[in-house]
Amino acid sequence: MVFIKKHHTTEERKRFILFWSIRILLIVLILNELYSTPTRTAFQFFYSFFFLLSFAPSLLKRTLSISLPLPFELLYLVSLFSTVLGEKIFSGILVQFVLGIFFGIIGFLLMYTLYYNSRMKSSMKLVTLFSFSFAVSTGALWLGFLFVLSQIGIWSNFIDGTTISMGLLLTILGAGIVSSLVFFYLRFGEGKIFQIIINAFMRKNPNLFMENDPSPKAIFYLINHGENEQLEFKSSLRINIHTKKPDKKIELAVLKTITAFLNTDGGTLLIGVTDDGNIMGIDHDGFPTNDKFYQHYTNLVQNHIGNEYLPLIKSKLIRIKEKTILKIDCRQSNKAVFLSFGNEQYFYVRIGPASVLLTGKKLIEYVHKKFLI
Repeated sequence: MVFIKKHHTTEERKRFILFWSIRILLIVLILNELYSTPTRTAFQFFYSFFFLLSFAPSLLKRTLSISLPLPFELLYLVSLFSTVLGEKIFSGILVQFVLGIFFGIIGFLLMYTLYYNSRMKSSMKLVTLFSFSFAVSTGALWLGFLFVLSQIGIWSNFIDGTTISMGLLLTILGAGIVSSLVFFYLRFGEGKIFQIIINAFMRKNPNLFMENDPSPKAIFYLINHGENEQLEFKSSLRINIHTKKPDKKIELAVLKTITAFLNTDGGTLLIGVTDDGNIMGIDHDGFPTNDKFYQHYTNLVQNHIGNEYLPLIKSKLIRIKEKTILKIDCRQSNKAVFLSFGNEQYFYVRIGPASVLLTGKKLIEYVHKKFLI
């Protein structure tokens, strides 16, 4: 028996209880088949096979280090168990609708991960098409698998051309719903459910989302190449190095750069490094601890840029030459990002090594070309 360790999180405990409840139920079904039909092994094989399938998420995590959020695993279990119950209750074809939704979301996350880890410009049409195609093709393979089980007598429900057509139609319907939602999310930035899905997936799989090398050697390499369209240095987060006092303009300069990176092609900001590449560190910002410094930085981003963009911003405190700097990696946003400061909102983009404010006609043209086409 596997025990729940004390250091496991609440989600891990829920996952453990949920999965083993399903597995125990499958074991009961297997034992029932053994008792009621001792000479018939087809159903026993069927239930045993699906019992092994319940370990797929755990195997995925162990072999590929990919973890699914708990709601995803629950959806997987519902689909799996519904197929098993199809032997006793219904044809199981309606499960194809659930699978269409499930695999459509998986397809979206695969493409999202690909674009996140590359400098390729995101194509909402390609992401939508891939999400739909992945769901339909995977659902079709699942139907083919059930058809084979039916033909060799392991699955009692007879599957013919009509059944396959109905199942495929329901898969297409489920995939179409997800793909439509994906398109509206990418096109208009609407859909909190997808943002929740993305945030949950990123939290569960931080290693899947590329972070530039934080080693001192990599930092020196960046500094030696100087500022450019995707790299900028800031001496401090809030202290004016000339007056030695906190200055809102310094904070605004940091936020401008982050916003500009999000609105253009992404980039890296190093705080604690002067314009000429000298490593000053963050101690002169006057915070009692590095944690207080980082908390202040996080509050600035949340209050002036927004929580919804946090998944696009990777931040890390790095110790180098006995000093600490903050490295901020930004990814390109799929919708326009505005910086709220005071009672105004500002829109910045990167042009060369500078963050440039766009207003009026130039702002409209840029947003239309960058985010609406």
